[in-house]
Amino acid sequence: MLLRLALFLLLQDFALATEPLGIAPNKDVRAEQGTPIPSAQAVAARLPKKGPLGEHELALMAIAKRPDLEKLRGAANTAIALKRAAHDLVNPELRLSYAEDNAISKGVLFRFALPHPWERKAKIQRAAAEVSLAEAEYYAGEDELVRQVRRSFAELAILHTKLDLQKNRKAGYEAYRDWLEERKVPSIGLDLAAARAKVYQTLSDIRVLESSTSTLRKELAVYCGLDDSSRIDSSIQSRRIQDPALLDLEYLTSIGMLYRNDVLSDQARLTVARAQLSEVKAKRIPAATFIDLGYTQIDNPLRSNSNQEEWFARVGVSIPLWDWIGFNKQHQVHEATSQSLEIKIALQQQIICNEIKQAIKLLAESETQIGNHDKDLKAIQSDMKKSMDDAEMAVTGVEDLFKSRRLQHEFKDLSQQMEISRLSALSTYQEALMTLERALGIRVERVLRLTIIP
Repeated sequence: MLLRLALFLLLQDFALATEPLGIAPNKDVRAEQGTPIPSAQAVAARLPKKGPLGEHELALMAIAKRPDLEKLRGAANTAIALKRAAHDLVNPELRLSYAEDNAISKGVLFRFALPHPWERKAKIQRAAAEVSLAEAEYYAGEDELVRQVRRSFAELAILHTKLDLQKNRKAGYEAYRDWLEERKVPSIGLDLAAARAKVYQTLSDIRVLESSTSTLRKELAVYCGLDDSSRIDSSIQSRRIQDPALLDLEYLTSIGMLYRNDVLSDQARLTVARAQLSEVKAKRIPAATFIDLGYTQIDNPLRSNSNQEEWFARVGVSIPLWDWIGFNKQHQVHEATSQSLEIKIALQQQIICNEIKQAIKLLAESETQIGNHDKDLKAIQSDMKKSMDDAEMAVTGVEDLFKSRRLQHEFKDLSQQMEISRLSALSTYQEALMTLERALGIRVERVLRLTIIP
C-alpha cells in the first residue's frame, strides 16, 4: 500500500511541461485575493438618518442607490469570486464496473484530473486581471457619479446664493421706495416710480431663480435617491487652487497616467489579453492531463486457478499536435489585441497632457475673472464710502439729501450686482476645476493644495 501511495504522489506531480516563452501576464497583477467592493447597504449605513446633507453625504447616497452603479459593483464582485474560483481543482471520479459473461469481471477506478501547470497559472493571472478591469470600470462609474453630484451641488449652491442676493436687492429697493414714500415730495416722483419698477423687476428675477433652484434641488434629490429634497444643505463652498501659476504639466500628466480610469481599464485589458496569450501558448506544451488508479478482478469459473487481480496506474498526456503544426490560430487574436492596446495606452498620454493643459488654461482664465471681480468689488466699496462721505459734506438742502440717499442706494445695489456677476465667474472656475479632475482621474485635493472658501 505504501508503494502504491508513493506511486500516486509521484504521478500526481508529474507533468511534461516547461514555462512558455514570449509575452507573460503583467507582473503587477497581485496573487492575493481581491477584496469585495462595499455593498450598497454598507455605504447607506454610513449616512445620517436626519439633518442636512452636504456634498459628501449626497455622493455617498448616490453611490448606495444608483442602479447603474450597482450593476458595475455586482460585476466587480463577481470577477473577484471568479478569481477565487480560478484556483479550484476538478473533483476526482470514481468508477465501479461489473461484467459477467463466461467470466466475472469487477473493478474500481479513481481518476484524478490534472491541471496544466502553466495554463492554470495563466488562467489565475487572467482572472486577477479581469478583477482589475471590473474594478476600474466600477470606479470609473463611481467617479463620474461623484462628479455629477458635485457639479449639481455646486450649481445649486451658486443659484441659492444668487437668490439670496436678489432678495437682498429687492429688500433694498423696497426700503428705498418706502423711504421716498414717507417724504411725500412731488419732485421725487420719478425716483419713486423707478424704485417701484425695480422692486417688481427683482421680484421677477427672484421667481426665475426660485424655479431654477427648486427644479435643480429636486433633480439632485432624485439622482441621489433622497426622498426629502429640503435636507440638501446648499451652502456654497468654493474650492480654489492656492498657486495655479505653479501647476506642473508633466507632473499632472504622470498623475493622470496613474489614476485615470480609462487608462487603468486599458492596462487591465492589456493584462487580460497577455494572460490569454500565455494561456494559449501554454497549451502548446505537452502535459499530464489525468491519472488513473484502479483495481480489477477477473474470475473465470470454467478454468481452475483462473482468478486474476490487478492494480494499475495510468497517466494521460496531452499532445498539442494542431498547435505544433500551426493549424490553430487563436494566439493571433490575443497578439493583435495586445498590440492595439499597447499603442492606445502610448497615445493616451498625449491626450491626457492636452486635456490637462486645456483645464489649466480654463482655470487661469477663470481665476483672472474672479480676481477682476474681487478688485472691482473692492473698488466699488471703497468709492462708495468716499462718495458717501463727500455727499454728506455737500448736503445743504432737501434736494441734496435725496441725491445722497439715491447715491447710497445705487452704490449698494451695484455692489450686490457685482457679487452676482462674480458667482457666475466662480461657477466657471468650479467647472474648470472639475475638468481638471476628470483629466487627472482623481480629486485635486489629493495632489494639489486647495483653499476651501465658505
